[in-house]
Amino acid sequence: MNFKEVDKVARLLTISEAARELGCSVEWLRAAELSGKIPIARRDINSWRRYSPDDVKEIKRLLFPTRK
Repeated sequence: MNFKEVDKVARLLTISEAARELGCSVEWLRAAELSGKIPIARRDINSWRRYSPDDVKEIKRLLFPTRK
């Protein structure tokens, strides 16, 4: 595995990037987490929410089951 592949695998999205991928607002994503509709996001050293591409897929499956 080369460095580009490692970086791609290890890339975590910010909440704004995840919201953009999901087609929702940052506020809506935070509210879904606080209400228990989605799992609590991992936090980085600054306590910012970070999402893996698999996290985003799981959130999409949970919240938008009819979207592909």
